[in-house]
Amino acid sequence: MLAPSIDSIRSLITHQDELCVSLYLPTHRGGTADDRAHLAGQLRRVREDLEGKYTQSFIDGFMAPLDQLNNSEFWSQASDGLAIFRSPIISVHWQLPLPMPERLVIGSSFHIRPLLRFVQSNQRWWLVLLTHDRVSLLKGSATGLSYVPFPSAPRAYSVAASERERERSHGIHGGGRGPVVHHGGAQNHARSEDEARFVRSVDRALREVLRDESAPILIAGPERLTHQLRALVPLDGHGPAIALGNIVNESLPELHARAWPIVADLIEDAQARVTERWNNLVSRGRALDELTTIARLSVQGRIRDLIVAADAVTWGRMDPSTGAVELHDHGRVNHEDDVLDDLAEAVMLRGGEVHTLLRSKMPTVSPVAATLRW
Repeated sequence: MLAPSIDSIRSLITHQDELCVSLYLPTHRGGTADDRAHLAGQLRRVREDLEGKYTQSFIDGFMAPLDQLNNSEFWSQASDGLAIFRSPIISVHWQLPLPMPERLVIGSSFHIRPLLRFVQSNQRWWLVLLTHDRVSLLKGSATGLSYVPFPSAPRAYSVAASERERERSHGIHGGGRGPVVHHGGAQNHARSEDEARFVRSVDRALREVLRDESAPILIAGPERLTHQLRALVPLDGHGPAIALGNIVNESLPELHARAWPIVADLIEDAQARVTERWNNLVSRGRALDELTTIARLSVQGRIRDLIVAADAVTWGRMDPSTGAVELHDHGRVNHEDDVLDDLAEAVMLRGGEVHTLLRSKMPTVSPVAATLRW
């Protein structure tokens, strides 16, 4: 079960095509007969929408990767939600540890709003599973954990060490027919060097994957390895990563249960820092809470932090190129969107951070606030 990264969602936001299918479903862990039926029904709706607009050969080719998903192996990895995106050149899906609304959108761009809360800064965290035999990276939310693609992770320490050991003298050397001498100290030193080299490789791989991240990072693994990794860099941007202990063999629900109380405190601290920053900057003209101005500045890339009240909705339209906003006070009209979601997309696309806070935690009475980069 893999989780979406910020980069992958940015790619979806910027993707434009004549045909973009976005499909969301609430699912159950391990999959159920109803889950299969719901997916099959939604895929039929997609096919029916394409009929008469495209050739049969195009439709069959377009639908093939979607139809192939509905199998036992796919559903064995199911979690609480499913998101599928398909265009003539893109086919991706994510099984997510939080429920998704049942929604099918077919248009000229992908509909990514239901994913926003999964990647908002104060709604995500990271867990590194570190052992001598494997390195895994997981993304966490309030409800669960999902594996993240980690192609740059180094090979297992034991493999790298054994290869180097074959090139060494194995700490053994002798002359003629004399006795063989084993140098245990040399072996231990070489082993420590291999271990340190392995941990540095893990650090480099994490920096590559999490280079745009400021969310908390936790590490589970043997104390010797986690101590070395934590000593290299304050990975989460606010202090050293948190060590959970050697619990790498626990299930994802068990890992989440151990980690979440720690993460919840870290997230609350991060929220306090964001609101404090807003309060410090507002008197200097670098923080504001007026929606139309925030929208205009968001497309200019000037928003550092976008702070949105949980469950707030503002119906209207936002021009993605100028940030011009049309608001309606009387609820949703036709195919209008929640402008707050449009703002979140614009800020995230340009490297800003999006935070969702309870209304009682907002630094202003407005449902939206922002700090500026300049």
